[in-house]
Amino acid sequence: MKQGAALIARRRTLIPAVWEIQVTAPDLAEIAGPGQFFLVAGPTCLRRPLFPARIVPEGLSFLVKAGPDPFVAWLASRAVGDSLDLIGPLGRGFAVPGSGQRWLLLGETAVDVGPLLPLMERALAVGAEVTLVTGATHSVAVFPSRVLPAAVELQVATTDGSLGRRGHVSDLFPDFLPWADRVAAVGSRDLYRALHRDSQRLRPMGDSFAQVLLTDVPLACGVGACQSCAVEGGRGSRLACREGPAFDLPDLEAELARSAQGQEPS
Repeated sequence: MKQGAALIARRRTLIPAVWEIQVTAPDLAEIAGPGQFFLVAGPTCLRRPLFPARIVPEGLSFLVKAGPDPFVAWLASRAVGDSLDLIGPLGRGFAVPGSGQRWLLLGETAVDVGPLLPLMERALAVGAEVTLVTGATHSVAVFPSRVLPAAVELQVATTDGSLGRRGHVSDLFPDFLPWADRVAAVGSRDLYRALHRDSQRLRPMGDSFAQVLLTDVPLACGVGACQSCAVEGGRGSRLACREGPAFDLPDLEAELARSAQGQEPS
């Protein structure tokens, strides 16, 4: 873990209201892994977590979606030449891809695809096969295929049927879960509950091959001191900032059941 000032080197629009912000931070990029996070200082008292969407030798990039949150508005307004005060990388990320493995990556929305991109690059680098399944309400909001490596198979679901399959990302599970050796997912708890249910139904080995990223818990301190990121794990309370935020799906069965009863984290 390091602290450093990362200079914004580029900013571009991916789709309407979603931007990619690239920063120069070679020292931080050198030690970062897919699924880990950085804490960034902003206009609020507490630092906020950012998950890299790119990890390259010269630095990192992050996806930002417009919204009412003052921190998000502040981050979206940063320009080339501004700096971000980052601490990280923090937490436990995704499993390391193996040669020849078949990886199914599930990003519920365009922004959810972001933390999966570094994992995608590492999987392809060792000769793994990669299929990305993602969705949106309509075609304009889908993560752009032009940004993906050519070797990645892209499958899309849209609510209005304007691109790919009509429906939700989880409607594509029966087509791809039996194929995959490993699954990594980023999205809502509803998505994770569907993944847990369908992987148990469609695969004899259950869902022990799947990891999910918890992005909706408060990752305030990054070292477990504040206890605000505690979730219910298979062996009692787990701290997402240290034992996650990437968890094996079976470890979150109790947490997903709890949140399904209307007890979502604040």
